[in-house]
Amino acid sequence: MSSFKQILCAIDLSQPSEKLLQKAKYFAQDANTALTVLHVVEDNQLSFLQFMINTEADNTEQIAIAKLNAELLDITNTLLDEGVKANAITVTGKVSESIGNFANEIGADLLLIGAYNHNKLEKIFLGSTALKILRYSVRPTLVIKNTSPTTYQRVFIAVDFSQDINTIISIVKNIAPDAELVLAHFYDITFEGILNHYAELDDNQLMSYRTEIRENALKQLESIADAAHLDPLQSSIVVAQGSAVEKILFFADDYECDLLVLGKHGKSLTEALVLGSVTNEIINTCTQDILVITHQENQSLTSSLL
Repeated sequence: MSSFKQILCAIDLSQPSEKLLQKAKYFAQDANTALTVLHVVEDNQLSFLQFMINTEADNTEQIAIAKLNAELLDITNTLLDEGVKANAITVTGKVSESIGNFANEIGADLLLIGAYNHNKLEKIFLGSTALKILRYSVRPTLVIKNTSPTTYQRVFIAVDFSQDINTIISIVKNIAPDAELVLAHFYDITFEGILNHYAELDDNQLMSYRTEIRENALKQLESIADAAHLDPLQSSIVVAQGSAVEKILFFADDYECDLLVLGKHGKSLTEALVLGSVTNEIINTCTQDILVITHQENQSLTSSLL
């Protein structure tokens, strides 16, 4: 049974967001938990509205917000009729900041955001928008790429051994209790070329070094799987040398995973840049949903920066 108490779904009231809402409803019903639907109105949208209707009336903003609230009320009533404990809220501000901060404020156990695109131009901005939200949110955030409301069958978890992997597995099991888990670790031998040049290591020495790293990683993943009591028939372990982005995309497809789990630490500049280079590319490239779990000091949710 899920331990989630609050799910937050951020929508923009577009047609694709209707499918996102359906997926949020599915999770809320499956977990028997409360669902809050959030819509953020950008301040510049209201200014543009006044410009388009050519009015300086003081109540223009209130009228627009009232209309949005009425639409959200219809959504809430529909969800309530379908047995979901739902409510809907409209706030004004910057989308990325408002969504992330609101998720933190209510202590959402899961935040759902969409990353669907209709054309190549939109695809360029998908990772940027989702990434900004991820930088502000310290809650587990599910980036929806596939809007089909079905259960996850196989989940790919990237591990770098700085994570509280038991917490991550617990969160995953709240979302996909019956899914097979793939624990994966990817590594690069730092300065391998330089070591080979200056230390004059031969191929056998380098191979021995690579083998040692691989075997140590396998042992750590096996220990993680044992500690988490993972069923060997319902879990797999992958260790490979190479680029994190390239390997995550390849093995996630190879194992036919429908959910990828990535991690990040805090919101420092260096971490944000690395997060952008990895998560942004994966969000824009993969077809699977992506769960991003953040570690913050004094937060119980822990993860790693890939």
